[in-house]
Amino acid sequence: GDLSLSLNNMANKLESSITNLRAFVSNASHELKTPISVLSSYAQALVSKNVNSPEQIQLYHNTILKTTTEMQNLVEKLLTLSKITSLNYGLLKEKTSITKIIDESIEKYEFIELQKDIEIYKDIPNVISYCDQSLMKIAVENIIQNALKYSLPNTQFKILYKNNTFKFVNTYKVTNDKVLISKDH
Repeated sequence: GDLSLSLNNMANKLESSITNLRAFVSNASHELKTPISVLSSYAQALVSKNVNSPEQIQLYHNTILKTTTEMQNLVEKLLTLSKITSLNYGLLKEKTSITKIIDESIEKYEFIELQKDIEIYKDIPNVISYCDQSLMKIAVENIIQNALKYSLPNTQFKILYKNNTFKFVNTYKVTNDKVLISKDH
């Protein structure tokens, strides 16, 4: 009886894992299809010389570069997810500068900041932590990328540090130098 119950539990867990894996593969495939289509169409337009103005050519080049960067980030995240869900994965705790990760993430997504004319304000000391650096980098990059991506043009994004806590805040609308709405991350 106990063996039968254990086998049923294992079968249910296996079935759930397979369902989750299928959903993951489906979502990952969907996430990759869109940027591949964008890259293909813009590259085809450039190769066929259907794009004539220098401004439009530059726009296509910028879109290809941005889309390639987004795909690269997605693939890195998928590989990391695959790695951390393996049975043999262990967190690698190492001395890490969180401030450096934040600075590198801001630099990585600078094109969004410049494109939308977002002002970034930082009030953070050099914070050192013992953590899995690759996972911390993914987390910080996600927060910064999303905060910049979903900010309205001509707004402000703040990164603050107080009481051993980072606070990421972006404003959604600024009128007459007054913040009407802000959101913490």
